[in-house]
Amino acid sequence: MTIPRVGTVALTTQAPNRSFDLDDCIGQRSATFRFDWVDGVTGENKGQLYPLRDPGARLQHNADRTIPRTMRLTLGADDSAAIDVIADRVLPYMEIGGGSYPLGRYMVSSALPLLTTGGDVTSLQLTDEMFRVDQKIDRGFAPAGTVMGSIIDLIATVQDPPTIDIEPSEYIVTGGWSIGAGRGQILDALGTQGDYLRPWMNHDGVLRMIRTFDPAAAVPTFDFDYYKRVLRGTATVGNDLLDAPNRFVVTSNAGHDDVISASSDIPVNAPNSIPNRGFVVVDSRNLQLTSQGQAQAIADGLATTATVLEHASVSTPPDPRHDGWDVILWRGVQWLETGWSLDMIEGGEMTHELQRAYT
Repeated sequence: MTIPRVGTVALTTQAPNRSFDLDDCIGQRSATFRFDWVDGVTGENKGQLYPLRDPGARLQHNADRTIPRTMRLTLGADDSAAIDVIADRVLPYMEIGGGSYPLGRYMVSSALPLLTTGGDVTSLQLTDEMFRVDQKIDRGFAPAGTVMGSIIDLIATVQDPPTIDIEPSEYIVTGGWSIGAGRGQILDALGTQGDYLRPWMNHDGVLRMIRTFDPAAAVPTFDFDYYKRVLRGTATVGNDLLDAPNRFVVTSNAGHDDVISASSDIPVNAPNSIPNRGFVVVDSRNLQLTSQGQAQAIADGLATTATVLEHASVSTPPDPRHDGWDVILWRGVQWLETGWSLDMIEGGEMTHELQRAYT
């Protein structure tokens, strides 16, 4: 589809920003990263950490994981001796153009001591606080009513629960979970019943859940064509021609008297659509559902977001505005961003994982 312009400015959900847009008249920029350090229990501000440059700090977001965000840091001897790897949290920021952009809140998942002649340093692997959410429940969870209300009730069972920003869903929940089930597993199941994409913690530490949508019909979050951000020689494009489904079938296993079943075909202009391929490749899902409309919404959502026929990886300069499930305009078409990784040093690269959207 063709994206309209407003005058000479690309139409995106992001306001123009000279620090990130890299207009033709901008030949260079200056930025840095800051790592705040707090006590995760008391909230006490402990100052800042100063990670080593080699190996450098790196932040990753992968929408396919229950805990989408991870971070890698290597601390010098002084910071290694001072940090409490159990209780402390790390809050990274990118500082550029007079602004400070948060990049989430992270807790240590593993700490590997490295013995050197200059003192003991520590290699840290960190996750965002979805790790706190994704713990096993200590009592049974039997939701009732809407999926949206049930998700809110589930998050309320977390000790010191995070703020949740969830789009409405009118669908009714079915099923229940016993002691020992992980909240991430429950969230995934409820999200599927409610026609949601997988949840994530955003840069401000808010748990986000949004409904499935058609990326090809959305206003793009970023325009990589107009602002020419993609670094030369970094783009790779692949496809899944052999296995990519072109029809999604959703049925209910909730034991209703009436048969609940729905199907949805991918758009006909997709290269592997049924008319183009000449035969059907089915992806079937058997879920606990309560209505025909619910089944159809889930099938339609899968047809627009789960069809990974063409995928791409491109690199740009670091940009902290990328979050979760962004839509990217690149090479004249729209792509859904399913992940990104960020070298947390100015002059490094930010790599974006994209899947092609068709309409």
